[in-house]
Amino acid sequence: MTIFKYEMKQFKGTLIIWSISLFLVILLILPVYIGMMSSADTAVLEGFGGNPMLEAMGVTLDVIATPLGTYAFLTFYVFLACAINGMNMGLKIITKEYMQKTADFILTKPHSRGKVFFSKVSAILVVALITGLVYFLASWVGMTIGAGGDYNFLIMTQIAFSIVFIQLIFAALGLFAGIIFPHIRAPLLVATAVAFVSYVVGSFSNKMGYTALTYLSPYHYFTSAEIIKTGSYELKFIVLSALLILALLGIGYNIFRKKDIIIVS
Repeated sequence: MTIFKYEMKQFKGTLIIWSISLFLVILLILPVYIGMMSSADTAVLEGFGGNPMLEAMGVTLDVIATPLGTYAFLTFYVFLACAINGMNMGLKIITKEYMQKTADFILTKPHSRGKVFFSKVSAILVVALITGLVYFLASWVGMTIGAGGDYNFLIMTQIAFSIVFIQLIFAALGLFAGIIFPHIRAPLLVATAVAFVSYVVGSFSNKMGYTALTYLSPYHYFTSAEIIKTGSYELKFIVLSALLILALLGIGYNIFRKKDIIIVS
């Protein structure tokens, strides 16, 4: 519990800024976009036709013109930010111990490595859930202002909480990478690169029809267009997400508890 509280204290400033930013961005932009898209003529909508984000999402013009379609479009941009944030959290929660030269103390005494590891994972989980809840509340208010009651609340909820899964997948990847390469000095830069490459791979596979490659892009595990179409997440991607997170954490934990501590200046 001591380590968990310490990690939450470390996350506090970033969590507050991140949560407020997410809340204000979606709350202020969503009603405007809904009003703009719902009243746009055909020529304006066709201008979105070549948008790479729409192609990556698999969203058609008739969907983007609806309140939920507009919300899905904006949320995909949030996915990118959440992927970067998640990966950065996972990397930083490990690498900071080496950069701050506290790893020799934290990882040897007075707590076991298992307790340290799971306390860090728990802190990341709580942060992801809090940001997901904040985004959901902002989305709810924004949709109510912009669309009134003309939207499916359950679908909106699923799209909103997709950011939790995105953050956890990339956080697990970041945690794993941080354990393998604990001396990374620029975790945010690495996180941004990984998130962008994953997006490019997903967009390319979707555009070219290479279905197998979509499994390398977690953004496509929670495609808003599919949620709008079917009314629910795709079970195979929920299972895949859980297995991927557990595999990364499981392998990472085994390496973490046996890894030698090497502090460099």
